[in-house]
Amino acid sequence: MRPASNLPRTEPLHESYLASSQPKRNSLKLITDIERFFEKASDLTDLQWQKLIETKLYPLDWPKEYGGFEWRREIKLAFVRRLIENGCPLFPESLTLIAPLLIRTNRPNLLNTLSRQISGAQLVIKQDSICIAIFDEHLEIASGKSIDQELAMGFSPLYQLYELRSTLRHITTMNDYWGSIPVSQVGELNIQLEALESLYLQRNESADLHIALKCNSNQLTCYSLLSDAMGYYALLNPDPMLTANEPIPFSTERNHLNRLRHLVGRNEMVQHDRLVKLQLELLS
Repeated sequence: MRPASNLPRTEPLHESYLASSQPKRNSLKLITDIERFFEKASDLTDLQWQKLIETKLYPLDWPKEYGGFEWRREIKLAFVRRLIENGCPLFPESLTLIAPLLIRTNRPNLLNTLSRQISGAQLVIKQDSICIAIFDEHLEIASGKSIDQELAMGFSPLYQLYELRSTLRHITTMNDYWGSIPVSQVGELNIQLEALESLYLQRNESADLHIALKCNSNQLTCYSLLSDAMGYYALLNPDPMLTANEPIPFSTERNHLNRLRHLVGRNEMVQHDRLVKLQLELLS
């Protein structure tokens, strides 16, 4: 593994892609740039991936006008599949939840602030407002009657698909380790994933809401399946200072499981499924 201080230098993919004005040349250059990216970003630790996300990949799912990658959804989907195959962990909540809220509410200044504090930003949900907390400062995103609607729509379908595919990959890793046969639910989730990815390519609000609803409803199942697949490793959450000389296996899977636990708790707290269903009813 490369040490964190020796992170490979990678060119910003979106900038090199936009530099050319010819569509065909753009496509070829983008493919070349992506291949070069994965050559340089192979065999990274979770910490190195986190650094890469915060410095290079953070605007992956942002619109062009906010400085995002000008990629079609097909390319984004293929790219995140490659990220998962190469061991990239889940993107932080600041990018999967806070950034979509800021984009939806048209807050470019706050988004710019967020881009400089990706690891330090948190979403604070109060009874009458939604805020982004950066260190000791709370910056309001929405308030009043619009809170429920913004929470329902403030999500990234790309990152929700990323979460589901990544979880299924970790389950497969653990099943292979134990030599166990996957339970039928894993196969069902893989089938659902393919269907949801097809929905994602439809590029419309209703399809994206269906992705949110299905992925959210699957979170607890995914958490339980991964926890069961990990066995007693799921119970370990050691102090890194005490285990520095004898690291416990599957730290990536344990980190992923802890993240799922947090997501399940947060979505239950804000009743996200109910909010998404209400929004779907408004669109129908």
